[in-house]
Amino acid sequence: MKRYYHIFCLVLSCLVLNSQILKAEKSFEQYKTKIINLSKAENFERAKALLKKSQEVFSERLEYHAALCYYLASGYYENGRLNEGKMFLEKVLQEYSSYNWLFTLYSKFLIKTGESDKALAILKRYPDDANSFPEDLKRSPVDSLTGYNIAASYALLKKNDLAILYLSAFWLSQETDLEKRFETAHNDPDFKTLHNDQRYVLFQNMIRAQDFDEVVEIFIKELKFAHESIKQFFNNEKSAQETVKRLRKIRGNIYSTRTVAPILTEIQNQEIDYIDALMEVVSEQKEKSFTDFEKTYNSILNSIEYAIASQTTHRQKPAESAESEA
Repeated sequence: MKRYYHIFCLVLSCLVLNSQILKAEKSFEQYKTKIINLSKAENFERAKALLKKSQEVFSERLEYHAALCYYLASGYYENGRLNEGKMFLEKVLQEYSSYNWLFTLYSKFLIKTGESDKALAILKRYPDDANSFPEDLKRSPVDSLTGYNIAASYALLKKNDLAILYLSAFWLSQETDLEKRFETAHNDPDFKTLHNDQRYVLFQNMIRAQDFDEVVEIFIKELKFAHESIKQFFNNEKSAQETVKRLRKIRGNIYSTRTVAPILTEIQNQEIDYIDALMEVVSEQKEKSFTDFEKTYNSILNSIEYAIASQTTHRQKPAESAESEA
């Protein structure tokens, strides 16, 4: 009997805890909506009063209060009240120093107020190389919101390679609403400097029109460039340092143009593995013949040709179906 009593108490405790969590989440959403609306109306005094009240409400869930601070600081930023927002965020960071998304939002304030060096010091805490990211950009080394702020910071600094890398991670951070996340960034003035970047335009076409041919063209171009680079290295036309530098840039270009077409994602992974192998041989001066790389290169080209053939067949089917109906 005692055993059943303990089980009953445990279940009851779980239900109570779950109820408290749901209540806190609902309360958070209400505070969040009010603070965002007050910020849009530039009624920051009322917003700050509400924020102060929320600190008592979420005394045991400080992450909720930190998030509300983020939304208020974002309101300052979006309304161009940069100095006020920066001062507010500096006070917040004294209390919440462990939240990356607050620090990376702060980096945007610093850049906009002429303190780019301080912003770069913050950004250096995070990977600054595509090779530091896992194979799947969805497993970015930072959370989605932090990645978005880092991307915006680098875009403001006109460091397009890193901006595209982190923005790609943000775009692909979830399986759904990809188009919505793209439009969020596209409408953000911080990313205007990227709008003419070839990789940005490519991703835009992929999201809005699924431009398969353009994606394939990029993959072939970068693959050939990588193959030519290793060929020049084996012929002693380029140094190891020059070759690795070029291969890193190629890898970053391929990695940043993540595709939503599964068959192309597989090819992209093959290309990245190929370039990683090239870099390993060059940087570590390992013994390997050029013939080995020639075989892999041709294998990837065959995969691309297969993908093109598959897509062509897929495109023809609707037309054939229409003819049969007629």
